[in-house]
Amino acid sequence: MKNYMNKILVAAFAVAIFAVGAAQANAQTAYVSWNKFTNDCPTVMVANHDTQLGAGSPCWPTYITAQPGETVNVRVYYHNTGNANAGNTIVQVSQPTGSRNTFTFTGFVSGGQAQASGQATVVLPSAQTLTLSRVAVFPDQTTVPQFRSDGSSIFSGGLSIGQINSGLPA
Repeated sequence: MKNYMNKILVAAFAVAIFAVGAAQANAQTAYVSWNKFTNDCPTVMVANHDTQLGAGSPCWPTYITAQPGETVNVRVYYHNTGNANAGNTIVQVSQPTGSRNTFTFTGFVSGGQAQASGQATVVLPSAQTLTLSRVAVFPDQTTVPQFRSDGSSIFSGGLSIGQINSGLPA
């Protein structure tokens, strides 16, 4: 019985040494990663501005309904969960065109050679068209938006939001 216990302890010790060594080696590699924490929001979300449907929590849903004439907010969430700063970060959203009753927005955030993407859908009771009214950027999780007059670039080529710093040690 004593020999059997020694083998188990040696095997567990070897695994522990390997796991520690792997963590130390990984900490030396700088990387950017988007929205990978378990409490991060979906990359693309929607809310109904008029009824506040979906806007009550930090993470909005990826599906809502709206009525003709209501304002819909589309949100692209970004959180650099890597250990390196992400330079030249771009946010882009598809621009669904034409008259329809279901609009699916595909969006992504990219920078630091990493990218995250997602989709969110708005359903209307009848076919309508959408018009972009404004683009707001909430830098570094602030609650005060910076409105962009060049906001239409979010649909074509992407909107540059600069460098997004990492909260993790390099």
